[in-house]
Amino acid sequence: MTAVAFRLVTPMGELHNSNHREHWAVVARKAAAMRSSARYTCAGLPRLTAPVALVVTFAWPDRRRRDLDNVAIKAAIDGAVDAGVIPDDGSTVLRSVTRECADTLAPKGYVVLTFTFTDGAA
Repeated sequence: MTAVAFRLVTPMGELHNSNHREHWAVVARKAAAMRSSARYTCAGLPRLTAPVALVVTFAWPDRRRRDLDNVAIKAAIDGAVDAGVIPDDGSTVLRSVTRECADTLAPKGYVVLTFTFTDGAA
């Protein structure tokens, strides 16, 4: 099993939450920014083979409760595909996605997303 991880540090206002009901152009801009950040961050990381499991760890700037299912992370996964870290994000390749909260806090005003891909997932 091989694990590959990358980290995105994003301002809280640039993170799309499905409860915000933002205009489609705002959502598209946020998704494009996250995708290009992930693609750039993943450049040079080793390629993994299918099947792959993903764990996304969220570090928030405070200890408030949050619903992790509402945070959009698809654009970052697409950026990892664009960079070649994983061959595809379909269910035959990306077998599981787990979201969890970090024990540490992010800098004020930011959220730190850590994406850890592991190949050999069943």
